[in-house]
Amino acid sequence: MGLHDYTSDATRPGLVDSPHESRRSGLRVGRLACGLHTDWDHFDPATVIAGSDYDLVVLRYPSSQVAVAEQLQVPGLRSWIADTLLYFSVEVAAVATPDPGTRLTQVDALDAAFDALLDVTFEGYQNHYASNSHLQAISVSEAYVDWVRNQVAGGTGGCYGYWAADDALAGLGVLEAISEGANEWTLGGVHPGHRGHGAYAQIIRHLARVTAEQGRTELVTSTQTSNLPSMRAWCREGFLPTLSLNTIHVMPER
Repeated sequence: MGLHDYTSDATRPGLVDSPHESRRSGLRVGRLACGLHTDWDHFDPATVIAGSDYDLVVLRYPSSQVAVAEQLQVPGLRSWIADTLLYFSVEVAAVATPDPGTRLTQVDALDAAFDALLDVTFEGYQNHYASNSHLQAISVSEAYVDWVRNQVAGGTGGCYGYWAADDALAGLGVLEAISEGANEWTLGGVHPGHRGHGAYAQIIRHLARVTAEQGRTELVTSTQTSNLPSMRAWCREGFLPTLSLNTIHVMPER
């Protein structure tokens, strides 16, 4: 789920299937994205989740709704904080231009080189899965490889390879158009062998340029609050925080 799921005008969000997570975990997994316009006076996520047939619901909601975690403490539900996600945004006109000699190339189909890049880039990376013993068998890097492959095949996102000045495939970024004026950078990373040499900043600058060339003015992205290196890099390139979301895992007791 992306930023548009949390900025839509939905007042009573609905549960949706998460087939890839279900397949990998062996559980029936649902997602519940509660956005900025959720009518909390009349919407009770505990009742919605308890009335479903999911084994696990991944609930995300604005961190400003501090009462939600306690509201989930009801008989028949087990719940716990899984992570906090921060969104950042930048006006692409304010981002520096990428260095000459580096390039970003859109990938129409993932080949073995990109599969390997994705796998090594996200090796050991943790997300909200790590909070749940039922999901610890899921490889985050394999899940990201699958997710990018499905986005490219389905045409829902553009995958771009980053080529360093030595013509090595050094990183990647995935963009999704979320409005007429904005792209969301949904996934990005640098090969471990190219970290610490400014590659991440170059990817940001290239993605900002692609966004501008598409006639859009804003680039948004997100990560867990524990990912301080990425957030520091974004701030150096002009990004500012715009939205904080808590993630809670909820498992009905059957």
